Amino acid sequence: MTLAALLGGPAAPALAYTAAPDGPVYAVAVATDGTVYVGGKFTTAGGQPRANLAAYDAAGTLTSWNP
Repeated sequence: MTLAALLGGPAAPALAYTAAPDGPVYAVAVATDGTVYVGGKFTTAGGQPRANLAAYDAAGTLTSWNP
């Protein structure tokens, strides 16, 4: 998943998230600490169970957050 356009426009470097969800992402929110929250229609992210919501740290690593 590449979020460059959402995280700073087309000139921003692409952030490659290797633990991508297994379905479409419809919403992205970036917290002040750099955590990227995604919401969509998926059941896993990076092979880990996630019910339509996932969070990645600023480096693009899937976090343990699993509401």
